[in-house]
Amino acid sequence: MSTEPELGRISSPALPEPAAPPDPRLPRWMWPVGVTMLTFLYALLPAIVGARSFYRRGDSASQFIPTWAHLGDLLRGGSWPPVMDPNSWHGGNYAAEALFGVYNPINAANWLFVSVLPDLDLAATLVKAEFLSLLALGLYVLCREYGAARWAASLLAVAMPFAGFTLYWDSASWASGLIAFTYMPFVWWALRRTARGALNPVWAFAVGALAITQGNPYGVLGVVIVGLAVLVESAAGRDWAAVRRLALTGLCVAAVIPLVFIPLLETAPLANRGALAGIRNNDFMSANLGDLLNLSSPSFLPAIKTFLDPMRVPTTYFAWFLLPLLPWLRWSSLRGRLAELAGAAVVSLGYFLLVVGPSSLWLFRWPVRLVEYLQLPIAVVVAVVASAGFHRGKVATRTICSGAVVVTGGYLAWSQTPQRLNTHAAATVLVGLLVVALVWALLRTRVSVVPLVAVVQAGTLLVLGFQLTLFPENASAGRWGFPSDVSKMETRFSDYTGTTLQLADLGQVRSRVAKEGPKGWASLLGGSMYHAVGVDSVNTYSGVGLKAFTRALCMDYKGGTCPAAYDKLYKPTADGRPSLAELMKLETLVVQQGIFDKVEPAPGWSIGRQTKQAVVLHPDQSYSWPNSRLSWASAGLDITSANSDGSDHETIGIGAVSESSTLVFARLGWPGYTAEIDGRQLAISRSDAGLLEVTIPAGTDAGDVEVGFRPPGQLVGLLLALLGLSGAVALGVLPGVRRRGHEKSGDASLSGDARPRRAW
Repeated sequence: MSTEPELGRISSPALPEPAAPPDPRLPRWMWPVGVTMLTFLYALLPAIVGARSFYRRGDSASQFIPTWAHLGDLLRGGSWPPVMDPNSWHGGNYAAEALFGVYNPINAANWLFVSVLPDLDLAATLVKAEFLSLLALGLYVLCREYGAARWAASLLAVAMPFAGFTLYWDSASWASGLIAFTYMPFVWWALRRTARGALNPVWAFAVGALAITQGNPYGVLGVVIVGLAVLVESAAGRDWAAVRRLALTGLCVAAVIPLVFIPLLETAPLANRGALAGIRNNDFMSANLGDLLNLSSPSFLPAIKTFLDPMRVPTTYFAWFLLPLLPWLRWSSLRGRLAELAGAAVVSLGYFLLVVGPSSLWLFRWPVRLVEYLQLPIAVVVAVVASAGFHRGKVATRTICSGAVVVTGGYLAWSQTPQRLNTHAAATVLVGLLVVALVWALLRTRVSVVPLVAVVQAGTLLVLGFQLTLFPENASAGRWGFPSDVSKMETRFSDYTGTTLQLADLGQVRSRVAKEGPKGWASLLGGSMYHAVGVDSVNTYSGVGLKAFTRALCMDYKGGTCPAAYDKLYKPTADGRPSLAELMKLETLVVQQGIFDKVEPAPGWSIGRQTKQAVVLHPDQSYSWPNSRLSWASAGLDITSANSDGSDHETIGIGAVSESSTLVFARLGWPGYTAEIDGRQLAISRSDAGLLEVTIPAGTDAGDVEVGFRPPGQLVGLLLALLGLSGAVALGVLPGVRRRGHEKSGDASLSGDARPRRAW
């Protein structure tokens, strides 16, 4: 037999696969702590390099930040959970608003923090930086859970909070969305560890409950999709014990949902935004496939319809290094791990379908909101693959590929907005230089990953600073330009006492503010800003709003009104009742100058002061029953006492009733009110303007009418949440009880958990 090799079978020795880069010799705790601290410091940059009010744009300026300050004040006054504040009128049903997360203890701590800070820009910056750094920590531990190296997890973790949508939309404007998204990697991490048996189900329940009690429907959607993804992943690995454990834990978490969302659903028929259901598409805030693929161009402005067309910020940007890194990754390292990463595939597919889906899908509208959720599993997979090491062969070819990615991204950015040629050229040069440094660092990962970590983290900072220089704030979201100094505003509006109503065209005011700056708000405020300065304002920003009340005052969801509201206030109401102003017990009326030729005080009212912006009026005499929100009672009904006990209870003492009578209160008649006398239920209704009414039938004996409020479904919701917690505790305790039983019986094989517990 010939020992010579056959022709054609002679080949060069196969190059060995590069070993995974070694972790730097650092204490384990330094990685998560470093990721959190670095992200927090980076998150301060927008308020330094960009606009000082970067984090107070759109809804954050008009709704979230001032309402957080107000909720903190309520909390310090002993109201928790603050489910209802009648002083806030159409914006005061916080249980029905849901998105303030009134049952969430982390929210409560932040409300207290915001309420004691002297400056609202500072408050917004610190709270947003807090959640951005928590988001980075969550992604870090999630990547570690999937086996990513610490250094690789840190690269994606620090980049994620500064992705375009997360930074410019969620952080700057939609604060509830930011907080909901922050919980997602933690939920995913906790559920997966619970499925593996490496985490007590109680912790998964706690994290899931925090995500749900945030009150944002996108957070609940995330919990559902992530839970299904981990379930599929466990089933793909044929780990049926994990499937069972996860399914039971998921049911426990889902038991919290009714507590948060029943009030919203019960209130919806009476609300301004009552049409929750429906599938519609108008392409508003919807991204296309091209937008989703250009993840590494920091100047790319996608063609997305917004509130202020065109899109003016890099909404779909993710990380400068992500696409240039792809040619260097060892994708073959995924062989044999597809089942393990099935969860990431399910999350990616689910959110991809939603992102490219219709613009409205029941509670979920504006698909671009879900881009960051789609980027989350991408980050996990890239971190996992990068941990296996990088190709070192064909350096020139791979470098050309990375360069081509940069140039292509720059070209696509220019083709979208060719008038910004200099911007795109500068962005392309910056990313190109960073990619040169990235390639240099990649070729040294055999010895150390420190250069790579340094280049990527420094690059993230440089690109962030570059973007903030070009796009200092989200110009696609509404700009309010409110002042930020709380004490100065409190002094300025100190004579706005008692229940205060403002009649103003906020569009006009904001146009003036765009020219004059914050001084344009000298005598007026918009949205819920009066909350932040201690004024009991009828005008608030509300995502719900009681339809009958807002129609009576032609008030929009931002608190703006029309000129006709002035006449409506003083027009006598039905059955000889007094005017709406009296029924509301108004003590201050602020009328914008210019919407009338001249503001003539109604009889019984006088002008307190006038400025160039507004006329401030007050009633000449005080109202009856000063210790209660009772504002009117039927003629002949003897009121012996009237007292308000907190924000949700009224006690009205009455004499014997000879004929059917009505009580009207200066509070809105939201679903959830009850009234009784001597244990007998009384009929609750609403006036034409939505005010709470209680009917007392003829023949009722003297006694105390007790009026109280409880959010619809709260008792059922609390019971279900308690059952969920009990179930999670049981799931956490029973395995330990079984193990001890097996230990006593000598069955050592079942006495421990051999599953690996991955350290941070």
